[in-house]
Amino acid sequence: MKKTLLIVSLVITFVGVLFTSSPYLLKLTGLDQPLKQYLLPKLFRSSSENLDFEDFRLGLSTIYLNNISIRAEDKSLQLHIAAIEINFNLMRLLQNPGQPQTTVTAIRIIEPKVRIDRYRGNLRLSSSLPDTQKTQLHNLFEALNQIRSIRRIAISDGEMYWVKKDGKPIQLAHKLSGWLDTRNFSNIIVEAEGSLLASDAANFRISSQIDPSDKELQVKVTIDDDNI
Repeated sequence: MKKTLLIVSLVITFVGVLFTSSPYLLKLTGLDQPLKQYLLPKLFRSSSENLDFEDFRLGLSTIYLNNISIRAEDKSLQLHIAAIEINFNLMRLLQNPGQPQTTVTAIRIIEPKVRIDRYRGNLRLSSSLPDTQKTQLHNLFEALNQIRSIRRIAISDGEMYWVKKDGKPIQLAHKLSGWLDTRNFSNIIVEAEGSLLASDAANFRISSQIDPSDKELQVKVTIDDDNI
């Protein structure tokens, strides 16, 4: 009986160590790059060739796409994302390796930072994102739109900045959390709430609709005056 318990304990310990160290083993052996080359085109289809995911990390049932920066040509609008976290069902992936996009269980956009610089352009996406060029922002939304196994993409700890004429950024809002819905590519919905300026209270809400195809953006901002 003791021998059986010892064997079971050793097996459980081995499996635990293997699962915990699997991201490091993949990187050490160089297998993370073949997995990257296999998984990303499967997840994002044709859009992956237009997106630069050099800072890529594979964890246990998780893919991290780190340090993604996107900006308009006239630099009036800039977006930096610390990481996009993609969670997937490992057992389902092993059963259906040909369609990893169907195994995704959750996506989270971590620490997105938006910088608005009205002095560099007129902030009209139609002018800063020409029809002749397939921009990175368009490609990112198009890529996320390919994953149909989830309804909403979570947003956590976002920030918004307004750049003054002297180039100094002012933080408009922080601690922004919410969700992004890309199921309808012609009407992408973003909802988030957080804190305005230096306030710690949740007093700022933003609701926006984006049409990447027509380069149109509609934004509604609600401020709770009582909590400023």
